[in-house]
Amino acid sequence: NPAKLLHVDAYTGSIKVGKDADLVLWNANPLSVFAVVQKTFVDGVCFYDIQQDAKNRAWIQQDKARLTLKMIQAKKDGESTVPVTKSPENHYYSCGGQEENSR
Repeated sequence: NPAKLLHVDAYTGSIKVGKDADLVLWNANPLSVFAVVQKTFVDGVCFYDIQQDAKNRAWIQQDKARLTLKMIQAKKDGESTVPVTKSPENHYYSCGGQEENSR
């Protein structure tokens, strides 16, 4: 109905071939706090899939463990290490921020 009221129902407002739509598939009512997104499509392209995300997270975890073990082994073998250095924090102020308040 909103698409009809705005006179854009030829382009959007329903899921049909040839219409523009971004689509989110949930496992429950989207207004529920227990609802979880299963898939997201933008312009017909799948941007998120919960099953693919689980596979990606498992792969990342395995790769992180592999790299950590490799670094530990390199240290045990006597390779040089570089200490972690903290970069300085940048403080940003909005328009009319700190300078204006100090006057």
